[in-house]
Amino acid sequence: MVDIKKYTELLNDMTEIMSVSGFEKSAYDELRELIGGYFDASEQDSVGNMLFYKHAPDKNAPTVMLDAHFDTVGFSVSGIADDGQISVAPIGGIDTNILPFSHVTVHGREKLCGIMTCEMSSIGNIPIEKFCIDTGYSKDEIKKLVSVGDSVTYRSNITHLMNERIVGASFDDKACAAALVCTIMSTPQEKLAFNICLSLSSREEVGGGGAAVVGKNIKPAAAIVTDVNFAAAPGVPEDESSPLGHGAMTSLSAVTDRALTNEIIQTAQENDIPLSPIVEALSTGTNATLLYNAGEGIPCAVLSLPLAGMHTAAECISTADIKSFCEIIESVLTNAALAERLKN
Repeated sequence: MVDIKKYTELLNDMTEIMSVSGFEKSAYDELRELIGGYFDASEQDSVGNMLFYKHAPDKNAPTVMLDAHFDTVGFSVSGIADDGQISVAPIGGIDTNILPFSHVTVHGREKLCGIMTCEMSSIGNIPIEKFCIDTGYSKDEIKKLVSVGDSVTYRSNITHLMNERIVGASFDDKACAAALVCTIMSTPQEKLAFNICLSLSSREEVGGGGAAVVGKNIKPAAAIVTDVNFAAAPGVPEDESSPLGHGAMTSLSAVTDRALTNEIIQTAQENDIPLSPIVEALSTGTNATLLYNAGEGIPCAVLSLPLAGMHTAAECISTADIKSFCEIIESVLTNAALAERLKN
């Protein structure tokens, strides 16, 4: 059973690590310091994927790839005005309607707090060019601390709500990354039926597909791609979403392996673990779309967490869903019968 307090602490630490798409390489040393002690080995590849390995007792055990992208949406500094205001360009999918007066962090020579501002008369479908970041510094002061190309993120500040909900920034997809690490930490190594390659992959938010590089190089017997998905909300199709607190989600799709997906569904049913199958017929919107035909082809399943407020500074998840997510992952990792089938 996952320790939710430890999970929340790890998630908080992960969201403090700057990893805007394209800048993942700078995150590796911090991440290795944070979680490397729970694994047998780690490395970073040429495109910024961060890989952590844990070995099963059986030297002939198949390898399962557990993927959660570690990159996040954010911004890049595009200019500094005469009044010291910072202009930005978006990295990843950003809805500008939620930006006015958002708290952000500018990752320059040091971390600076700022507020995303715009003309009040412009509110409503505002182009990103109308926004700027006010840090309080003058032009001369800010130019000593910030350069064009520096990254900007939403300020990370986890808040606990009622009914097992927590809110913060960069939960897409660090909520899944932290859950995978906590599950691997809490699963006795002697019970592992698989060798594990934990892929905290790069550039998912910009369609760059760092995970496909991992799949081609590692050649796992199977991959479980983990990501956040839309929690039930007005305007979101019911068969493509699930309410917060109703358990993890798994995708039924043309790009996922039906046998592996059925294994996950059966595991949940046999262990009375809440799980919501959702229909994503042609694409899951995750790294599975890239992984399933990487190299010689990789059987993929998708396990996801419902998330509200995606790509905002106030993303919301339920720790009840974290529990079901972790229980399913642990059941797969210790499934000796599944490991034997994947050997062949």
